[in-house]
Amino acid sequence: MSYQPHAVAQDYLDFTGEDLPDGFTEPKLNALLRRASLTVDGYLPRGVVVDSDDLDIAETLRDATCAQAAWWVETADGDPSGAAGLYDSVSILDVTLSKRASSSDGSDDVRISPEAVGILHAAGLLSMIVSHR
Repeated sequence: MSYQPHAVAQDYLDFTGEDLPDGFTEPKLNALLRRASLTVDGYLPRGVVVDSDDLDIAETLRDATCAQAAWWVETADGDPSGAAGLYDSVSILDVTLSKRASSSDGSDDVRISPEAVGILHAAGLLSMIVSHR
């Protein structure tokens, strides 16, 4: 059984109302949405069963996934690892990392989109607001 992401490229385009992000092809965007789906799933409370036949839950998870992917595109250049958002430069030989200056709101450590959390919370899939750190 293969993992089915909660959203595909067309869902993302409908959600954002924009064209493909710069530097993205449809397969690359679909790969990002798959990772965003896994991230969203990781924040669901234990015991929540994702039933693909429940349209309300499916739409909520689709929207949260699109919000997560859009946030990665906006804040980390489409890098779900967060490394792009943490470092200005990285070298391999003689290992050199230049840490980016922290933002004033502490969002550098955030791993899930605040909008995705809000979508899940509004739908009752989160019983409390998730701590982002």
